[in-house]
Amino acid sequence: MGRQLPRKVGRRGRGAHHELAVGCVALAAASLALALPAALRAADYEAAVPAPEAVLGYALGERVTDYAGMERYLAALAEASPRVVWGSYGADYEGRELRYAVVSSPGNLARLEAIQAATARLSDPRGLGEAEAAALIDETPAVVWLNYGTDGNETAGLESALLMAHHLAADAEPATRGLLDEAVVVLTPAMNPSSHERWASWSNSFAALPRGNPDPLAMEHHPPWGVLTNNNHYLVDLNRESFWATQAESAALRDLYYRWHPVVFVDHHGEYDDFTGPGYEEPLNPLISEGQRRWFDRFGRAIGERFGRLGWSYSPWETGSFYPGFWESFGFLNGAIGFTYETIGGGSRGLRFRREDGSVVTLELASRQHFEASLTVIATAVGARRELLGDYLEFWRSARAVAAAAPETVFVIDPAGDPARAALLLEVLTGNGIEVYRAPAPVEARGVHDYFGRRWTSRRFAAGTWWMPVDQPRARLLLTLMRRDFALPEITLAAAEEFRRNQEKAGFVNPKIAGTTYLFYDVTAWSMPLTYGVPAYWAEEIPGDLTAGRLERLESPAPSPPPPAPAEASYGYVFSGDGIAATEMLVDLLQRDVVLNVAYDGFTIGGRSFPRGSVLVRNERNPGLDLRSVLAAAGERHGVAVHAVDGTYAEAGPSMGSDRMVHVRRPRIAVLAGDPVSTRSFGDLWFTFEDLYRLEFSAVYREQLDEQGLARYDVLVLPDGSYDAASFPADWLAALRGWVSRGGTLVCFARASGWAADPEVGLAATRLRPAEWPPAAGETGDPPPRRAPEVPGAILRALPDPHHHLTFGYGEETAVLVWSDIAFEPDPAVAAPVALAPLEDLRLSGFAYEDSLARLAGTPYLVDERLGGGHLVLFLDDPAFRVYWRGLSRLLLNAVLLSPNF
Repeated sequence: MGRQLPRKVGRRGRGAHHELAVGCVALAAASLALALPAALRAADYEAAVPAPEAVLGYALGERVTDYAGMERYLAALAEASPRVVWGSYGADYEGRELRYAVVSSPGNLARLEAIQAATARLSDPRGLGEAEAAALIDETPAVVWLNYGTDGNETAGLESALLMAHHLAADAEPATRGLLDEAVVVLTPAMNPSSHERWASWSNSFAALPRGNPDPLAMEHHPPWGVLTNNNHYLVDLNRESFWATQAESAALRDLYYRWHPVVFVDHHGEYDDFTGPGYEEPLNPLISEGQRRWFDRFGRAIGERFGRLGWSYSPWETGSFYPGFWESFGFLNGAIGFTYETIGGGSRGLRFRREDGSVVTLELASRQHFEASLTVIATAVGARRELLGDYLEFWRSARAVAAAAPETVFVIDPAGDPARAALLLEVLTGNGIEVYRAPAPVEARGVHDYFGRRWTSRRFAAGTWWMPVDQPRARLLLTLMRRDFALPEITLAAAEEFRRNQEKAGFVNPKIAGTTYLFYDVTAWSMPLTYGVPAYWAEEIPGDLTAGRLERLESPAPSPPPPAPAEASYGYVFSGDGIAATEMLVDLLQRDVVLNVAYDGFTIGGRSFPRGSVLVRNERNPGLDLRSVLAAAGERHGVAVHAVDGTYAEAGPSMGSDRMVHVRRPRIAVLAGDPVSTRSFGDLWFTFEDLYRLEFSAVYREQLDEQGLARYDVLVLPDGSYDAASFPADWLAALRGWVSRGGTLVCFARASGWAADPEVGLAATRLRPAEWPPAAGETGDPPPRRAPEVPGAILRALPDPHHHLTFGYGEETAVLVWSDIAFEPDPAVAAPVALAPLEDLRLSGFAYEDSLARLAGTPYLVDERLGGGHLVLFLDDPAFRVYWRGLSRLLLNAVLLSPNF
C-alpha cells in the first residue's frame, strides 16, 4: 500500500460515518490516466515512478477516474517515490476513507511533525520573540495545500491532482527538486467522494468513449435529477459550510487543516468559459489583511502570465468573497492566501464539450489548466517563501490591532436557556480553535448589547456563561462568525444602486446579471447567535483581564450530567417542551409509537411550571409499556428531565385531562424529490430529518404521488425549487387539493410557497404582494412604483404568535433568513403564526434595499391556512437552510409533527 503515516483517531462528529482519522499525511484523489500535458512531455521523469496511465490503463480524457482508481494510483506512487506519503483523515457517509497525500523532499518528510509545530507556532505568536520568529521563517518550508473535488462532480480537479502528484513525485529536474526543498505540498484530491462517484458512474456508463460526444444536447451532458449535483451524499453543499462543518467531510478537512496551518490554500473547481482565479473585487470580508490582498493580485498575475505564454485565457474573479462559508474563506480567515479556481471543462461538460463559439473544451485540457495554475502558485510561493511566511506571521500578530479597533471587546453566550443548542454553537467555535472561557462566578460587563438591538449600560452575567475575548489570535474569525452585522464597503453599495438603475433601463440586457447575486454571490448575513437561536451578547468594556484567573478555558462543550430518572408515577409523566433536546426527545418517542399529548397552553402541576408545547405521557394510554423505564432512557439520551405526575389537577393552566392536551400521533411524512425541487434544499432537509433528528420520511417522486400514493402519507413537504404555475399537471393538483382537504398537511418552502400562492395553481387563499413597491398612490406627481429587488440573504426580525401551535418553543421574537423576491400579502382570514417585524425594527443583519424591506415589513414569514380538514403551511424561505440555521428547526418540526393533529 506504499508508505503511510500512522492512523490517528480524532474527535467523533455527528452521524454514522463521522470518525475522523486525523493522520499526518494522506492523499485523496480519484485518478484518470493523465497523459502528460504538452508543457511537460519533455520533462525528465524517473522511470521507477509510475505515471497514472501505467496504473490505470487509460490516458487522460478517456474516462472519469473513479475513487478506487485514485487510491490504487496513490498507493503505487507512495510505494515508488520517497517524496510521497499518504493516508486517510476520516470517512464519508458512504463509508469511503477520505484520502490525502503530502509531497515534499525526503528531508522534509522526515520532519513533518516539526514543520507542523513550526506553522502552529507562527499562527499563535504570543510570546514569540524576534529571533525565534526569524529562525522559524528561515527554516520552515511553505505549506501549500491543493484541495480538489469540494464540488465532486467538477471532475477536472481529481484528474489534475493525479497529474500534480505524479509530476512532483517523479520529475528529476533540479527546479522541481528545489521546489520540494522549500515547500510541503498537501493534496486532498477528492474532498467530496460521493458527488464525484455519482458523476463518474454516469459519465463512464453513458459517455461516448473514449473521448466523449461534444454535442451539448448529447445524453452524457444531461443526467437525471440528483446525479449532477456537486453536493455530498446528503446533497448538502460542502462549499458553503466550511467553518460550520455540519457534514462529515467538512469536519474531517477542517480538523486536518488545523494540523498543518498552510500559508496557501487553493480550492479547485470547474466549468467556467475561461479559467478564473485569484484577484477579487469588493465586497471582500473587511478583515482580510492588506498583505493577503497583495498576494491575491500577485498570484493572479503570475498565473495570468503563465497562461498567456501557453495561449490560454485567464480571468481574475469579478465578484467578491464576503460570505465566509467558502473554503477559500476558511483559508484566508486562517491567515493563508486562500482562493478558488474555476477551470473550463469536466463535470457536465463531460469528456468533450462544444461551446457556443464552436471551440471544444476537454477534460484533459481543463485538468492541465488546473495543473499549470497550481504549479505556478507553488513556484511563486517558493520564490518568495520568506516574504510569504513573514506576511503569514504578520496576519496573526495584527490580530491584536484588529481586536483593539473592534467595537466588541468580548462576546458572551448564555447557555442556560437551551444548553443543547448553545453546545452546538460552542462546538463550531472550539472546533475552529477559538478560545472560549467559562465564568465560574458572576461577571459584570459594561456597554452590553444583545443581537436584537437592546443595550445596557452595565449587565451582570451569571456563573456558567461563556466568554470569548476578541483579543486572541483568531480575532478575525471570531468577529466574522459572531459579529451581528458587517457593513458593506461604499463601493459595493454604490454598485448596488448602479445595478438597480441599469436593470430598470429599457433594453438593458446582461445575461450574466440575473439578480443581486452578481454583487454579493451569496448571502450577506450569517451571524451565529442569530442562526442558532442562542441568547448572546457583546460588550464594549470589561473590568480587567477576564482570562487572568477569572475564567476557565473550554476545549469543547462539557457533557451535562444525565438528569435523574423520574419517580414511579401512578398517572403519567411530563417534560418541558422548551429547547432543542426536548424536540429531539419528542421525535424519538413518536418514532417508538409512544402515545403522548402536547400542551396547547402552559400549566403548573406538582409545584412545577411547564411552558406551552410541553409533553404529557399517560400510563393509561400506553398499556404494556414500562413507561418509566422508556422515558428515563429517553431522558438520559437527550438530556431532558422527566417528572412524575400522580394527579390530573393542575394548579394553573389546563388539567391533564383537558382537550387542550392535544394527542399527537406519529405522522407519515413524504418529501417531494425530483424536478422542480432544488437538490440543495432537498439535501438540507434530508440531513435535518435523517441525521439531526432521526425522523423517518420517504423521498418520493411526483409520479408516485397519485391519489392512492398521497393517501399513504399525512404530511407532504415541498422544498424550495424552480416551481411555476405549469410545474405539475392539472389532475395531480386536483388530487393534491383533495388530499389536503381530507386532512393532509402540505408544507412548502420559499419558491414552493410562491407557487402555492399563485392564483393559477389554485391551492392557497394566500396571495403574494406585487413586485412593485410601494404601490402607486394614484396622485399626480407621485413617482412610479419600482420593482423591489430580491433580498440577498439578510437576517430579519420576526414576531411569533404566542397562541399558535407552530410557535411552541419560541419567545417574543426570533431571527429568520430571507433570500428571495417574494412577500406574502397579509390576510386577516389566514393565520400568520410568525410575522416579520415593522420596518423600523425589521433588519438585523445583512444587506437589503429599503423598498424591499418596506414590502416585507409586517407581512407573514409563516402562513398556516386551513383547507377543508387539512393544513397548508407556507414558509417564506427555507427553514433548514444549509443545516446551520438551527434556530428555525423547531418551527419546521412543529409544522411537520404537530399540524396533522391541530
